[in-house]
Amino acid sequence: MKDRIKNYGFVIPEILPEDFVLGGSKLPTTVLRNDGQWPELLVPHEQQNLFAVETTNCIGFASSTIWEILIKYQYNDERNFSDRALGIMAGTRPPGNTPNKVAYTAHKWGLVPEALLPFSDTITNASEYFSPDPLPQPILDAATYFLTQYELGYEWVFVGGSMQEKHERMMEALRYGALGLAVAAWHEEEGMYIQDMMANHWCVAIGYVKNQYWLIKDSYPPFIKKIPWNSDFAFSMRYSATRKIISSSLTKKWRCFLGNYFKELMK
Repeated sequence: MKDRIKNYGFVIPEILPEDFVLGGSKLPTTVLRNDGQWPELLVPHEQQNLFAVETTNCIGFASSTIWEILIKYQYNDERNFSDRALGIMAGTRPPGNTPNKVAYTAHKWGLVPEALLPFSDTITNASEYFSPDPLPQPILDAATYFLTQYELGYEWVFVGGSMQEKHERMMEALRYGALGLAVAAWHEEEGMYIQDMMANHWCVAIGYVKNQYWLIKDSYPPFIKKIPWNSDFAFSMRYSATRKIISSSLTKKWRCFLGNYFKELMK
């Protein structure tokens, strides 16, 4: 029972004035997948508790994954963002963070490649994982440059409502992209992960079979999970990524940022 009530990094959020709810923001409304199914478009699985280190950074992992999926699908641009860097920028520390704070951080400050700050096997605890803080200037520069390439957005899928109303909104939102979803981790029965306690984890909803189950991409193995259809979720978030027009000179500047960072590492 103790393991079942562990917090994996999801902190119950307050809906802030700057947050939007589905249909109330300026997020793109172009339907990307009319059937709302994203499984075959997955980016590689990543685990948030490698090397016996629990990061409580589930929101960073899930949010980065969704933006990777959106950018790959819309623009054929394969990215792998540093979940660790996003967690540091967002102030994530045990026991975790809220989805809107992490999403706002990426929207405001950007994302950086995994190669600049990986989850390496030299990390032995959460304090090391969430360091250096503040991040070195070359990493911050890389995040700033990313925002010259893409604009990131987010909005809540629902605020309250009946289970049926939430399901309808989730199915609608899945037409625009994979979703962040608050879940209870993890009580498995016959291949289904039962939602029988308060949400303590944030993962990625990637599809569904109506009236049977919701399909989840998780940051713990098994990475693909099924949640019973009649689950009443408390929070879900939609994300967006829109590419900007950039010049070749800025592309050269990005390479310079990478070079400067690795030079710092070698000092």
